[in-house]
Amino acid sequence: AADDYFGDYSNGLFYDPRARVIAEDGRNYLRGTAAVFDVIISDLFVPWKAGIGGLYSVEHYQSVRSHLQAEGIFMQWLPAYQLSTDSFETITRTLLAVFPQVTVWRGDFSSRTPVIGLIGHLTPGVFNRNIAGLTRRRPTASGLPLLTHYVGSFLADEKPLGNGAINSDDRPLIEFQMPINQRQIKAGHQQWLAGDALMAFMSGLQQRMVAGEDTFLAALSKADKALAIAGLYFHKAQWLQTQGRISAAELQLAKFQESSGVEALLSGVMTE
Repeated sequence: AADDYFGDYSNGLFYDPRARVIAEDGRNYLRGTAAVFDVIISDLFVPWKAGIGGLYSVEHYQSVRSHLQAEGIFMQWLPAYQLSTDSFETITRTLLAVFPQVTVWRGDFSSRTPVIGLIGHLTPGVFNRNIAGLTRRRPTASGLPLLTHYVGSFLADEKPLGNGAINSDDRPLIEFQMPINQRQIKAGHQQWLAGDALMAFMSGLQQRMVAGEDTFLAALSKADKALAIAGLYFHKAQWLQTQGRISAAELQLAKFQESSGVEALLSGVMTE
């Protein structure tokens, strides 16, 4: 089924002799193997489903870390449109309890159904200048350079999300919170991390970039740093467009083009 539905997106994965596809529960697989990896990816899950909270637990993240190479990374994809801000912060705080640095990335530029990627780094570092040059010339699926997807970074030592609780196997906060959040949101008492809430979160992280406080970008050129900042302008333009605020959307799009040097159309790169 994965080949049938996702074959076009996997670059021939299922027929590549270098690949070994294992149909197994990922958490249990890591418990039973001594293998180590350069990259481990945890995909999207419906967070209020029974048992899913364990895939966001500190114990699982510790297991993941123990199976990474010395310079390996872990990517946790999150459906922001199915998470409250509190739940998102709980998951991020839990990841920071295991990884000293977590960088935040847009999976897309949707404002209604946004996907966010959290990358756990084994050591605090900087984005490689050579990789930045390559990614500038190779657009992502959105049609835009990779760095426009960058949102910001958190360092565990700075405790950016405070000293709140983390999600663990014996204190499964996500398992408990998410069904409650889902009902509160349906009743209009909370909102998902989408739309205005998402723009506010991303704007807060961007302020650190503008102020030069984001050390992850330290090795990049001025032009590449501008790409990272420009991504929010494009994302805001998408959000304003979905609300019918066309003039405001066009203003944000103009800021994006001026900052990035990239020509883009709202309807041509990403649609809601």
